[in-house]
Amino acid sequence: GWATTKATLRGLRKYTRYAVTVRALNSFGSGPWSAPIFGTTAEGVPEAAPQHVNCTALSSQSLKISWLEPPLQFHGGIIQGYKILYRPIVNQIDFPAKMEVKRTSNLETYLHTLHKATNYSLRVLAYTATGDGVTSQALYCQTEDDVPDAPASIKAAALTADSILISWLPPRNRNGIITHYTVYSREAGRKGPAKCKCVYMGRQK
Repeated sequence: GWATTKATLRGLRKYTRYAVTVRALNSFGSGPWSAPIFGTTAEGVPEAAPQHVNCTALSSQSLKISWLEPPLQFHGGIIQGYKILYRPIVNQIDFPAKMEVKRTSNLETYLHTLHKATNYSLRVLAYTATGDGVTSQALYCQTEDDVPDAPASIKAAALTADSILISWLPPRNRNGIITHYTVYSREAGRKGPAKCKCVYMGRQK
């Protein structure tokens, strides 16, 4: 019988159908082309990131993320869905700064229960049954400001016969830039309106 001749075609595109034809050549020249046969390369992972990633702050604890799928020629297979990788950009050691991951099959999603007035790093990738594709470049988006938590470690010390010194620490979660503090005072046991003093950063009014 005749020996089988084999050839390997390399550098092909992933998960793509190809038509292949073969012809023989000898010292007299080229013979006719064979009838085409068809073959499909195996599925891979996306070779490009999702496009036009956009972020909008909806509230002090939620963000909306949207994007477009990678260019068709770089899908590398059937896209099963998308992963959104996000984490807060903070200096406080009490904040969990680990990367969080959310999956979706849509071209938009919402992130909830986030830290208030906090900058987030966001990346998006597409994935196939084979694995994860290329991540988008980091996008930074900040949640909106909100009211601060209560001041901490409030203390009162008598200064003179008719004055008291009040001191405190900033709130643990400032949720924005603190412009001033308001101090309310009223004699213990008495009813009626409390006295109010506004303390601006570094001065009093």
